[in-house]
Amino acid sequence: MLDFIVIQFAKYPQLGKVKTRLAPDIGDANCLKLHYELMQHTHDTLADFVNARSDINGLAVLFLDQLGQDEVVSNIAGVTPILLQRGEDLGEKMANALAWGLKRANRVCIVGSDCPVLTEAELSQAFAVLSDNDNVFITAEDGGYVLVGASQLNRAVFADVPWGSGQVMEVTLKRLSENHVKSEILGPLWDVDRIEDYQRLLSVMSNWPSH
Repeated sequence: MLDFIVIQFAKYPQLGKVKTRLAPDIGDANCLKLHYELMQHTHDTLADFVNARSDINGLAVLFLDQLGQDEVVSNIAGVTPILLQRGEDLGEKMANALAWGLKRANRVCIVGSDCPVLTEAELSQAFAVLSDNDNVFITAEDGGYVLVGASQLNRAVFADVPWGSGQVMEVTLKRLSENHVKSEILGPLWDVDRIEDYQRLLSVMSNWPSH
């Protein structure tokens, strides 16, 4: 049994199908480029997190919404296991991924690929919280969350949530309360979905994406 698994969730990179809310401002090609950059940045952060804890038995995994032939994905697959997300909506996909992880590890966290400011320190804090809680969340400034972790899985937490809206965390908090799930809420951080977020990214990380 592993001590921990950290799972990266990402969309499979395809022109016109990623970072679509940014497309009117920066175009489809730049949206795809940004998606690659964010996916690689998140992957590297998680890999560094696992490698820095070689004394603890941990694993990083990438879950994609579909599989295919892609050079960047193939390069990642050379160092990190890649699996297919399974489920009808994001909630079911995350619940299934957590279930997969908890069969293999004591603690599991899922992070999206849109939060470039997520650091190893925040990952370490989230996993530490799971020593005494069933769930941990790092909230996003837009009303969602950038990380969810579990030491025990309660699928009701992920049911009937308006994914993609600004009410995701609000509804999730109701689910946690209704089902008496012991949890801790961290954050907020910010992710990159809109042109203001993209401009913020370039301002905060002036050497992006080499950062």
